[in-house]
Amino acid sequence: MFKKLKRLAPKLFSRALLEEKARGFTLIELLVVIAIIGMLAGIIIVNVNSARIKSRDARRKADLESIRSALEMYADANGTYLIIAAPNNPIKSNNALWSAQTGGAFVPLNTYISVIPKDPLNSGTNLYGYGTTTPAGSEYELCADLEQDSKSEQNDGVNNSRYEIGNKLDIPGVCP
Repeated sequence: MFKKLKRLAPKLFSRALLEEKARGFTLIELLVVIAIIGMLAGIIIVNVNSARIKSRDARRKADLESIRSALEMYADANGTYLIIAAPNNPIKSNNALWSAQTGGAFVPLNTYISVIPKDPLNSGTNLYGYGTTTPAGSEYELCADLEQDSKSEQNDGVNNSRYEIGNKLDIPGVCP
């Protein structure tokens, strides 16, 4: 019996080694899997970035709507829209006066809105703007630049990436 094992042992061990080598992955198989994973990761990253842009744009629209609501309530109570500065001298959200707190330009609105929202990025062209055209405060415009063009949005027809609300959408200097 030992003699048979001595004769079979080299054959058994060499087969076991050959079978283990056959179980591994080749370099080409590994490269294909890595390429597929890389493509999927790239697609996911692009979609996540697109979703972030859409969410910031949705927030911009909601912010302007809440400011507009406060302005409309103020106008109902006072007979005029809030006049912040001289006509055609708009204020931007990166200005220190963009606040409903003491010293801010929107203090009269603090009854209707506690915090005046700012653009999610609030830098460069990503600012909110507000302005009036007449000393009587009968016309106003709120504006924000969107990161994604949208032809169906409310704007003055000049810039498709702009979202404007108010009763006069072409006040000079309001939009960044």
